[in-house]
Amino acid sequence: MQTAVLSHVAQLNAWSDGTKPWSFLGYEESVKKAMQFRIEILPYLYTAFAQYHYQGTPVYSGHVPRRWGESETDQYLLGDDILVAPIFAGTKSRMVRLPAGNWYDYETGETCGVIVRLLR
Repeated sequence: MQTAVLSHVAQLNAWSDGTKPWSFLGYEESVKKAMQFRIEILPYLYTAFAQYHYQGTPVYSGHVPRRWGESETDQYLLGDDILVAPIFAGTKSRMVRLPAGNWYDYETGETCGVIVRLLR
């Protein structure tokens, strides 16, 4: 669900087999929270895609580790200001390499340290 809401089309391919994420007991709130996050960042996404259209600035920058010289190969930038670091099934937390600058937890507004949980 988290991956879907951060993609450019936010599409879930679960309609025909009945495995919609919100149909599993205990996950309704997590799915709702992820979908609300998508709605909250729509103006940001609109701006990022407008910058891509008019200036050629990539919306998704998948070469974050090479640019920063670090080893995390699955984190990427969404626009200029959202760092995405997927948390895969069975994982509760992960290491995230933050580039130089001020980074904040989206939910709390607090300054982030080295370990960040996105879309808890």
